[in-house]
Amino acid sequence: MVGECKSKPGKKDMDRLHALKERVKSYLKGPVYGFIVGYTYAPDVEKYAREKYPQVLMLKSYEFELKYSKQTPKRLGDTSLELK
Repeated sequence: MVGECKSKPGKKDMDRLHALKERVKSYLKGPVYGFIVGYTYAPDVEKYAREKYPQVLMLKSYEFELKYSKQTPKRLGDTSLELK
C-alpha cells in the first residue's frame, strides 16, 4: 500500500501519488494499492481523481473513528495519559 496524507489534496498530489505507486509497482512486480487521506477535497479535485485514478482510495480524515483520547500532554515528556 502506498499512501499520502494532506489537509487539502490537490490534482498535483493525486498525480504524484499515482507516479509513486507506479514506481513502487515496478520494483515489487505485484499489486500495489494507493490511498490518499485528506480533510477536505475541492469538488473539481474529487471529480478529477475519480475519473483519472478510480483505483486510488480517497478517504476523509474527519470520518475516521477516534481510538484515542482528545487530551494531549501538558508538557513535553508527560506520558501519564493512556490510549483508550
